[in-house]
Amino acid sequence: MFSQLQTLSHYSKRNIIIWLVMAFQAGAINAGALMSCHKFVTHTTGLFTTFGTEFAKGNWINAIGFLIIPLFFLIGAMTSAYFVDHRIQTDKRPLYPVVMGLAFLILAAIVIGGKTGTFGDFGGDLDLFKHFILLVGLAFTSGLINATVTSACGAIIRITHMTGLTTDLGIGLMRVFTRSHKINTRSNEIRANINR
Repeated sequence: MFSQLQTLSHYSKRNIIIWLVMAFQAGAINAGALMSCHKFVTHTTGLFTTFGTEFAKGNWINAIGFLIIPLFFLIGAMTSAYFVDHRIQTDKRPLYPVVMGLAFLILAAIVIGGKTGTFGDFGGDLDLFKHFILLVGLAFTSGLINATVTSACGAIIRITHMTGLTTDLGIGLMRVFTRSHKINTRSNEIRANINR
């Protein structure tokens, strides 16, 4: 799926299809977390805000829990970087099946855990102790998948980072409207130098 992504144009049909499918999947993970325990897992700003409000209320355990959740997104991204980006940088074949297999196994375990009631009542009030494993599992998986797509496409696509996607869309639309595609050439040269 990802093996030819780095050689594709930013606006290629294949890039756009992968972008949309993976963004849909990331949205489904986020929506599942919201419906299950009323928290998004890829909204880092919101999680840090919740940490701050829980800390200010003196709810130390909840505050620490909300601080840890985004760290699992980071750990997921680092895990992906080990199997994908590091191998790309060292001219080795990226291990996409390992990363996507790990994501599948975690999501399958979460589905089974949800069906068996491991995470408490679906849609019930937030109970950080019951929902913590669900949230860190989803955050880890989101970081894993986001970093895989980011590495595979040379940092063109970030599926869980909507402000970046919206920014890219705005720039891309203006380039289409003004027919100024040449601007991207300098950006690609800068990215190429950074990735070396």
